[in-house]
Amino acid sequence: VFVLAERLQQRPMVDLQLFKHPRFIGALLGMFAYAGCAQVMMTLLPFYLQNGLGFSAIASGLGMLPFALTMLICPRIGARLASRFAPATMMATGLALVGCGNLLSAWAVNVGGYLPFALAIAVTGAGAGLLNGDTQKNIMACVPRDRAGMASGMSTTMRFSAIMLAIGVYGALLSSHSEQLLHTSIGSQWQEQVAGIASRVVAGDMPAAVALLPETARGMVQPLARQAFVGGFSVVLWVAGLLGLLGALVVGLLMRHPIPAVPQVSLLTR
Repeated sequence: VFVLAERLQQRPMVDLQLFKHPRFIGALLGMFAYAGCAQVMMTLLPFYLQNGLGFSAIASGLGMLPFALTMLICPRIGARLASRFAPATMMATGLALVGCGNLLSAWAVNVGGYLPFALAIAVTGAGAGLLNGDTQKNIMACVPRDRAGMASGMSTTMRFSAIMLAIGVYGALLSSHSEQLLHTSIGSQWQEQVAGIASRVVAGDMPAAVALLPETARGMVQPLARQAFVGGFSVVLWVAGLLGLLGALVVGLLMRHPIPAVPQVSLLTR
């Protein structure tokens, strides 16, 4: 019904004709991949610092500084590079950096220690910084100026849809894989508590997780719960990294097409 209503409007809320153009689809997918593979990581990465490395909440916030600093610096670099390289190249490069940063983070959580993780998230932040301004700019470039509001709305919709979907998918992967690993490693006498322990660990509350067990078992189970969380988090990072690289390939190819020539609708002619 929505599609039919939009097609009948002289000035539709969403111009469906734009979806015929690969450049516009590529720009939207670029926003989707950026939000799902980079922005949502700003929410998830501190969980590893708390649960995987045992940082406090404040220390975890400070531990995200490498991500924040490169994300702050790289838009300035991107603005200079934009005059030399095509938007397709810039978008593909940014998504490739995000994908590589997530894959490096997956390696870092398995290696252990903060320094490898800090270097890896700095790469992710660099990719996010390159994409931060270009994503919406490339969507806006595909529509006439009098439809800027429509383009902005579609851009925001893609961003938040990707964030909500990614949090749901990554959260499900983290929870299920962590619980599976914990089932494998924990003793048979504590199998009934595995689901509760895993859910609390994934939520970032290790003290509440071990509180489900007798005091005599907590010292043994806590390292196993932390190891299970790290294994689950590594899977999430691998998925996010591969999706980022796939997004770089698809967006880079689609955005090489020319900007669609969409006629402007004059208020006087209406």
